[in-house]
Amino acid sequence: MYTIGQVVEMTGFGHDTLRYYEKFGLLKPQRKRSGGARVFSEDDLRLLFGLKCLKRLGLTLELNFRSM
Repeated sequence: MYTIGQVVEMTGFGHDTLRYYEKFGLLKPQRKRSGGARVFSEDDLRLLFGLKCLKRLGLTLELNFRSM
């Protein structure tokens, strides 16, 4: 399990980006640390590295929930 700071350092995504992904349900970190701090799993990291690769290819992530 990884803290948000560790995930930022490993992936290059910022805190705000991770919170944005969490808000829209892409990430579902657990709150296991004292004080309710987020912890991220290996699956979360794999998803983020996949998103990073897609971003490098020029693809964008468009979250459009109006059609849901």
